[in-house]
Amino acid sequence: MQNDTGAWKVEELAAALRLTPAAARATLRTLAAKKLMKEVRKGVYRSPLAGLAVEVPQLNQLKSELMKKMKSYNAQLAASGRCEWVSTCLLRVDAAAFRGYIPVLNLAVQTSVSYSVAKKSDKSALMLVEGRITKLRDF
Repeated sequence: MQNDTGAWKVEELAAALRLTPAAARATLRTLAAKKLMKEVRKGVYRSPLAGLAVEVPQLNQLKSELMKKMKSYNAQLAASGRCEWVSTCLLRVDAAAFRGYIPVLNLAVQTSVSYSVAKKSDKSALMLVEGRITKLRDF
């Protein structure tokens, strides 16, 4: 919701996110209690973070159990959409030296927010942008 300056009725948001209205309502109430959403009138919510660039913690900085939950949520989110672009590279590296690449990849992912728009249009879409480095094995 940080990407949208509009106000949403519970039912509209539920339909857009493929949730039941009851699940959307419960989630919005929880977020409102944490001041991450604001109920501007009965059943209509707006994000106080709209238009702000919000950086969330990196998954590897979370406690193990929470990291597993977040990975599962991200996997479900990615699976619910359609892949727009993929670039892969399989290579042998000095693993310790290659860690120096992580900030470069992180910067590329985080700066994608510069393309964020706050109003729905006929060309707007919700995108999940990920950066992933997977160690396959010692080699």
